[in-house]
Amino acid sequence: MRPVALIDSPFQLLSLFEAVHAGAVDPPSLVLRSTAVPPRLVELGADLVGDVAPAGTSSSEVVRLVSRARRVVVGDVLSTFVQGLLVSLRLRDVTVLEDGAAFLRAVATLADGTGPLCRAHRRRPVDLVLGRAARARLSRHAAAGRVTIFGCLPVSPSHRRHLLDHGYRMVGHRFEWTRGQRIASSDRERPEQVLVLGSSLAADGFVDGSWYERWRDEALSAEVAVLFAPHRREPPVRRAGVSIAELAPQLPIELGVLAMPALREVRSLPGTAALTLPLVVPHCRVECGRVPDGAWSPQVPGEMRHLLDLITDEVDLAAGRAG
Repeated sequence: MRPVALIDSPFQLLSLFEAVHAGAVDPPSLVLRSTAVPPRLVELGADLVGDVAPAGTSSSEVVRLVSRARRVVVGDVLSTFVQGLLVSLRLRDVTVLEDGAAFLRAVATLADGTGPLCRAHRRRPVDLVLGRAARARLSRHAAAGRVTIFGCLPVSPSHRRHLLDHGYRMVGHRFEWTRGQRIASSDRERPEQVLVLGSSLAADGFVDGSWYERWRDEALSAEVAVLFAPHRREPPVRRAGVSIAELAPQLPIELGVLAMPALREVRSLPGTAALTLPLVVPHCRVECGRVPDGAWSPQVPGEMRHLLDLITDEVDLAAGRAG
């Protein structure tokens, strides 16, 4: 019987396609748990999955599917629903996909073997209880050789060594499936050489809006053609001399950049794309801006700030290695 993949976001689905392409998991039955996953992306990788259960599938039906399969591929290991399945069901095999940069914190928690699996800015009692139980259950599965972690983001050598020593199987990729796709932006390739990525940090209340606008205006200043790709939660912006467009509507940025053959530089704030795009377009320079202490909102947890600073450090380190 096929494994069941629980997917909440476009990036999770892209990670699933990479995992199947790499042979890390068998082609699964796909359960879409969110309408944020676009049909265009599902169609692009249709040959890599089996049956597709659409967004809106009842929780009881998802539980039934996973119970029968006993093999599950989870896109968001920090989800309380997913953690409830991990804790309550008898599973034979678990594959954990990346869900963006926040997954690095989850990996650190699994490696340390202490603390709950939960997001830095969501620590309700239910998150803490389920997070601890899910971490303990995954540790037991790993000791029996039944957990695979699949991803491309940089894991520290000490965390990787600890995970391997405790039975986790670590499988990496460099977007081999993604780089083999042919993507067009609308009906033409984009001519711009610089891509500026918008961020949700201001829209989500994590950084000061005025600081973000200043960063964006400076990033858009260039002597060559610039394309600005706003974040979907970002308010509209207009700027003379700057193209503003979705690279490839409904597709993750890792696929969208394939429509920019002239791309030479990406400018962004710390986030998943700052780490993934150098793997998709190795010839491209990525410049990741650092958020200064005074720009953070007071309610932002120190753990989140530390994670985003680590992303900037990793991008700077990678640029130094490339140079």
